Amino acid sequence: MEKFGKSKICREKVDYSVGRFFYVNDILFNVTNSSQYHEAFNAVANFVQSYRVPSAYKLSNPILTSEQQRIEKDMVSVQRHYWREYGCTLMSDGWKSKNNRTTVNFLVYSGSGITFLKSVDIEHNRLTTKYLLTLFKDVIDDVGSRNIVQLVTDQGSQFKVAGKRLASEYDTFFWVPCAAHVLDLMLEDIESLC
Repeated sequence: MEKFGKSKICREKVDYSVGRFFYVNDILFNVTNSSQYHEAFNAVANFVQSYRVPSAYKLSNPILTSEQQRIEKDMVSVQRHYWREYGCTLMSDGWKSKNNRTTVNFLVYSGSGITFLKSVDIEHNRLTTKYLLTLFKDVIDDVGSRNIVQLVTDQGSQFKVAGKRLASEYDTFFWVPCAAHVLDLMLEDIESLC
């Protein structure tokens, strides 16, 4: 049983290695349907031992999913280390769709790049300051209040109140309105004058 378990782990490592070869080189999965693909890898496997290459399904599903999770875990680990070391900006933005559904997106910006944290659909909840405070506190706890240098929100009245309250309550970061949103509002005002 131990030998079987060990060989299965070894086979998975080889499969993931083949998967990475496909992903890094942008090779289409249907290449696995080519007889040359099987011939080349089977020649290598026969030289060493009887290894059969992964199918297109295996490459595009379990191996790809596992590789994506590994990369995301590595990226999040690197990002969080950077946030702790150098600080970051927590950004949020509220969007209203044509059917009046509100979505709030949360992102973190740091010198290592932008990380999308989550998007919350608040269709069934009213967009109130109290509700926003709850949403923000969950995200702040996840990022780490000591890691946040500033909180950026749009100019919506609930966002402004929530941002100011959070900055005061945590006292480890400051709140600023989103400059792009301020400019957008100014341009809308100018357009209405024409």
